[in-house]
Amino acid sequence: MFPSGRPAHASGATGYRRPLLPARAITSLSPASPHSSAGPYDGGNGARLLADSERMGFFNRAGASEAGALGLDGDELRLLRLQGEVLIGKLAQAHMSWGLGTADRWGLDQQTGLLTWTFPDKTATAPAQILGSYNPSAGSWLWAWANASILPEMSRTAAGIREWGEARGHSAFTEPKLQIGEETAAALAAVSVSVTRATGFYRGSGRDAVPIITFGPVTLTAQDGTAQTVQIELG
Repeated sequence: MFPSGRPAHASGATGYRRPLLPARAITSLSPASPHSSAGPYDGGNGARLLADSERMGFFNRAGASEAGALGLDGDELRLLRLQGEVLIGKLAQAHMSWGLGTADRWGLDQQTGLLTWTFPDKTATAPAQILGSYNPSAGSWLWAWANASILPEMSRTAAGIREWGEARGHSAFTEPKLQIGEETAAALAAVSVSVTRATGFYRGSGRDAVPIITFGPVTLTAQDGTAQTVQIELG
């Protein structure tokens, strides 16, 4: 599993200056290379939320020298990064209402475009997009649109971020691959979440590379087949 479907979130420059208000969950009832991700992607146990910095050590602020070299210390990107960090934290709290971060297993199917979490008593699915992947051992970030193992349908949001970067002159979002540390990779993810106003964010787990994913409305299906949808609204 690893996905293929419509983007879960719109991409582009519009909307990133809107004031950040608390996210709230709305539940409605309804009846091969360091970054390779080809084929089934089964996360197994241990996938974590990127916002959980204490447990993951992946969301520290970008180092000054590296951030400066990539232009991430400019006023616009610094503000977007801070907004993205706050938004990721709010999304983490909102999605905990249905158990995000506690699943037994997770998987991402490119053919269906669905991100799936498996629990003892239910499954949760959501349309997903891949922003990019980070390889801690190699110290490299690869945007999803530049990863040949990711279907184009799964990197539309990432491609939108590239177009935004081109229009704004931010090279960190237009270069296919970057040699960076964990802190800077987290900064790229935070800016991307802020720009796209994503309503779901997930850091997967992998043998080599860590996929960075956004997702849309979550459908919870109980063992008896009953389902409900959880959707996050941003003020």
